[in-house]
Amino acid sequence: MVPAGSPPAASSAVAASFVQSLDTQTHHVWQLVSDGALLPFCSYEVGLDFQPAEGAEAASHGGELGRKRSKQGVKHSNVVSRAACCEACLRDSMCAVAVWVEASQLCWSKTASDSVGGAVSREGRVSCRPQFRSEAPLVLPAVVPGDLITDLQRSGLVGDPYYELNFFNSSVWHLRSWSYRTTFELHRTAPPFPRGSALTLILEGVKMGAVVVVNGVELRNATNQFLRYEIPLPGDIVRHDAPNVLQLRFVRGMELDGRFMACSGGWDWAPRTETWHGQASSFSKGVVGSVLLAFSEVHVPRITHVTPVIHYRGEPPTARLADGQHSGFDVRVRIHLNAAAPTAATIRVQPSWAGGGVSALRNITLSAGDSTHTVELSVEATAVRLWWPVGLMGEQALYDLLVTVTAIPPDSGGGDAPAPAAVSARRRIGFRTVALVTYNDSDPKQRAAAAHASGSGQHGMLFRVNGVALWTRGANVRASMTADLPHSYRAIPPSLALVLTGGAHGAA
Repeated sequence: MVPAGSPPAASSAVAASFVQSLDTQTHHVWQLVSDGALLPFCSYEVGLDFQPAEGAEAASHGGELGRKRSKQGVKHSNVVSRAACCEACLRDSMCAVAVWVEASQLCWSKTASDSVGGAVSREGRVSCRPQFRSEAPLVLPAVVPGDLITDLQRSGLVGDPYYELNFFNSSVWHLRSWSYRTTFELHRTAPPFPRGSALTLILEGVKMGAVVVVNGVELRNATNQFLRYEIPLPGDIVRHDAPNVLQLRFVRGMELDGRFMACSGGWDWAPRTETWHGQASSFSKGVVGSVLLAFSEVHVPRITHVTPVIHYRGEPPTARLADGQHSGFDVRVRIHLNAAAPTAATIRVQPSWAGGGVSALRNITLSAGDSTHTVELSVEATAVRLWWPVGLMGEQALYDLLVTVTAIPPDSGGGDAPAPAAVSARRRIGFRTVALVTYNDSDPKQRAAAAHASGSGQHGMLFRVNGVALWTRGANVRASMTADLPHSYRAIPPSLALVLTGGAHGAA
């Protein structure tokens, strides 16, 4: 049986005796909380300059944007006022003082080394040293899944970070320590389970550098944007008779060892953060995936992942595949399980396509902890339709895989053994071939050579989907780029014009 209150199939591919979502869309309330902050502002001193120590050489580092340094510091040639000069210093974590030269309209950004010789009186100069003012803590409504900058924009504290120069306004999001906070009550979220049942907190996406805290107890750090974190909640931490407090506390300066999406924090066009100086912990933050509570009975395993791996049976195509006229596919469904205690179980995979049949893997013995099991399915060409990218020759045909794990409780010996219990998870899949081509794959010689090398490098780069060449358009191309091109550059080849206009119109 499926326990009362448990969904028949979890679309997130997380399945247990009972799964409770803590997301905002399930009417769960989250708050965004910051501590008090010391925020920078400009403090000017007229007629004052700063100098390095006597005999000091020019600093060897490159400073902001890699500009060469002299004994006077880094020269900002694009700064046109003393206010802009000071702002440039505030944005540069290496800047100790900025000096504006009125006569030449130049701005010099100086590090602590550049200015260690102290202040000197010099007519026509205005110095600016970053100063800080105290601001009170903030408590704002938050949306999960979501991110910090969007929540700040929704509360009116920042403008659209992608509009004009708003991306420079980073002090609000990276000079404070932020936490996402909510409460949950166990007796209202889950049926009563026998003693020994496992409770797991699942974080499907945290961006990034956060400490996970439940009722004041630090459980672990989330340091990889692309990992899903599964955190056991011990019985001595959670409360069954009072609200529990969950915090994801983002810590500035946390050591990060995981991967992150560079374009989301300080690279290229994204909101400016301290990441310009290698501090990856200041990348834009947020709880970008679902937050779940998974309750597992003692002898009922939990499905942690379902990973379908799809293989095309034929050779990589170089001409368009047609429905029902190709080599077909093999699907290896990898089911990742977690058992609180040793138990026996069966696994069944039910595909939704016609004639898919039922594959069952029976009499599995699970040890306590994690395990992985594979069910293989054979898919004939006539059973499914091909999946195509939007706007390219076809629709996005998708099919369901229903994975059901049925636990067989141990015999109690008293003749009143509990009935088998099942958990299910559903995944949607599509059937297509995708290849990144870096050689002339229509040339048999290059094709044969590419089997033992990374490609010739002489044929450009393209994708083939179901054998059809597809150019991806819009990457690193601003929507207005075609209008911004100087007239002397507008006599461009039609192929490049297609790429630029495709990017401008958001084609992909």
